[in-house]
Amino acid sequence: MYGCEGAAHCNKGEKLTMKRPKLIISDIDGTIFGREDTITEGLKGLRSLLKEHQVPFTLASGRCYEQMEALISYLDVSLPVIVNNGAGIMAGGRLDWGEEIDPEYLREAVQYADSCGMMVAFYGAEKETVYRHNAYVQSYIDRFQKKYRYYLGTDEAMDEDQWRQQNIQKLLVIDSRKPGRIDKVIEKIGKHPEGLSIVCYDDRSADIMPQSCSKEQGIRKTARLLGIAMEDIMAIGDNENDIGMIRSAGIGVAVGNATQALKEAADYVCEKEEAAGVAEAVERFFLSQDADVQKKGQGIL
Repeated sequence: MYGCEGAAHCNKGEKLTMKRPKLIISDIDGTIFGREDTITEGLKGLRSLLKEHQVPFTLASGRCYEQMEALISYLDVSLPVIVNNGAGIMAGGRLDWGEEIDPEYLREAVQYADSCGMMVAFYGAEKETVYRHNAYVQSYIDRFQKKYRYYLGTDEAMDEDQWRQQNIQKLLVIDSRKPGRIDKVIEKIGKHPEGLSIVCYDDRSADIMPQSCSKEQGIRKTARLLGIAMEDIMAIGDNENDIGMIRSAGIGVAVGNATQALKEAADYVCEKEEAAGVAEAVERFFLSQDADVQKKGQGIL
């Protein structure tokens, strides 16, 4: 078993014989950031590691590019990034590849969610636009000091031309009520399940994307774009929507604060949480490779 002595947890040890990864891909929310986009000591440490050792590092997120841009700049990420849970790949600030949802598939679900006062957001590769500026959206503005673009004001309705003009890679719906009514929203798109992929985070929130899109497919497309084999990739995450991504990579890592399901799917579980956990994985599997290979040759590991 590769490198498990003194480690937090190792699963599926046979995969841990990989070479130093040629590419490291990390989720953002819950993996690098906690509840807020805060520059923590862990993030500062990760930034230093990446810069000092020129680590081939990039990001895979449910966010659109605009929401990732500050972190991309802070970490000086120059490789393509995966946006909208795998629905698009941005390279050099431009869309390299992407798929979209037929807006007609979403119309009934959007109208139902809107009538219930939910937050409804359309994601293109580059930016997010909120369907309506309602009371729940305003509560997010007040709480998180976020800025949104809006399609509709209080009493407006989206007309046919506006519907046809939508370029949607991902639909995000969040219900303010507890328990939530996301199951009712999903029922409204039940006529088109073959064309959509739905990720429910709980009974109050869900991402809806093209059927063929996932973070796993995103890193596979990125690997082909860069000419890198999947076994030469390390993927890091924290939640169930990262499971496919970490299972498909040469080595899959769960940060210390990951869900139990993600930890069980991972090859390695970090002791540290969030950005500090990402830095731990970089040190363990990228920076320590030479020493580990030498020790194996001497029969120490």
